[in-house]
Amino acid sequence: SPHYGDIAQLIERCHGMAEVQGLSPCVSTINIMQIVINKLLTHYEKQGKGPTVLFLHGWGDTSKTFAPIIADLQKHYTCIALDLPGFGLTQQPGNTWGVEEYSEFVKAFLLKVDTKPEAVVGHSNGGTIAMFALSHKLITAKKLILIASAGIRNENNASKTAYKIVAKIGKQATKVFSKKTQEKLRKKLYSTAGSDIFVSPHLEETFKKVVGYDIQKDAITIEQSTLLVYAEDDTATPRRYGDKLTHAIKNSKLVVMSSGGHFVHQTNSQEVQRLIKDFIQ
Repeated sequence: SPHYGDIAQLIERCHGMAEVQGLSPCVSTINIMQIVINKLLTHYEKQGKGPTVLFLHGWGDTSKTFAPIIADLQKHYTCIALDLPGFGLTQQPGNTWGVEEYSEFVKAFLLKVDTKPEAVVGHSNGGTIAMFALSHKLITAKKLILIASAGIRNENNASKTAYKIVAKIGKQATKVFSKKTQEKLRKKLYSTAGSDIFVSPHLEETFKKVVGYDIQKDAITIEQSTLLVYAEDDTATPRRYGDKLTHAIKNSKLVVMSSGGHFVHQTNSQEVQRLIKDFIQ
């Protein structure tokens, strides 16, 4: 689109001016791309050179979440960050998707761009998708990096039940209001119940299907060497998830940071990118 073209031209101009003056480029060249995958207009960004690393973001997030660590990693690797369907600038699915459908989408994407990544980095739900895709051999890679990965579902039966009750009550109790008011009220109800669905209310049924899938049985079959990074103070995907996945994945190593929260790759970006670089090498 013209908007993306203007951004790309600005970056190229900035890069070129720096080279002419004998300076380091002020920003790396980012190729902002759009292609059609399974009838969905798909947005992704590609930068750097060297072996390819694929980045998969979490629920309600976008490819931009990885910008702090890609800033350095792109000096050594070709970094491809994808907006998954329904998030960022990629169209949402036409029907209800689960972890399997998202994994099949990633497979189709890699086939379309003719790329076999050296490593896959997944944050939160992106980690769940990466684990499913690799364990079912939908995609191939030598290394897997899981950052605050989700996918442990069987320990939250109480919260799941609470969510379902709130969802049912929310639908019934808000019927008398306008659609706009209904959405606001339901968002507040979901938030009170501790559910991430309010982040993407347009994907409510997909969210239910995704959070209903436990990845542990798939993780057992993962053959790739795996690095897991969690933060001690992460309440969304606590470090015990990392413990369970490390136990499940044969060739795996867990690094737990004392702080950093769920977005530890942003709060501790320098340390996380260093861990990834050392692990891939």
